[in-house]
Amino acid sequence: MADIGIIEFHPWKFKDHRGQIVSLSETEFVFGDRKIAWHHDMISVSHQNVLRGIHVSSNLWKLVTCVYGKIFLVVADCCGNFGKWQSWTIDDANPIMVLVPPGFGLAHLVLSKQAVFYYKWSGPYDSSEQETYRYDNPHFGIEWPGDLRNFILSKRDSGN
Repeated sequence: MADIGIIEFHPWKFKDHRGQIVSLSETEFVFGDRKIAWHHDMISVSHQNVLRGIHVSSNLWKLVTCVYGKIFLVVADCCGNFGKWQSWTIDDANPIMVLVPPGFGLAHLVLSKQAVFYYKWSGPYDSSEQETYRYDNPHFGIEWPGDLRNFILSKRDSGN
């Protein structure tokens, strides 16, 4: 794994006897004279050993986190430094948010019994406009935790 320059955010967190609130201000997404506008939100709920991705959007930014459970998140460079990747273990106690630029692949593996994964998109989601790489693509050499034979994949993610 290499540091490929992906930005991670540590949102403000308030915790008390009732639970917790996690918040990130939109002002965090101003980079020089560029502001990322968000247009689409999506939530996926998955069981343990489900692996989603590696999915690449050539023109969309994504802001992602795990709001419940525990995941292993991978962001892979599918453009400039093709094959380099970076990973995080994210759970509801450590709700890091990761900003994924256009041209970078995104994948996550559920480590807990169940996980809720949150995506924020800079444009409308359309899977037909995405490129998909297999999780075991040798160009990436991603070091996934667990037994690869137990991963639960969609047809799209398994290459079928």
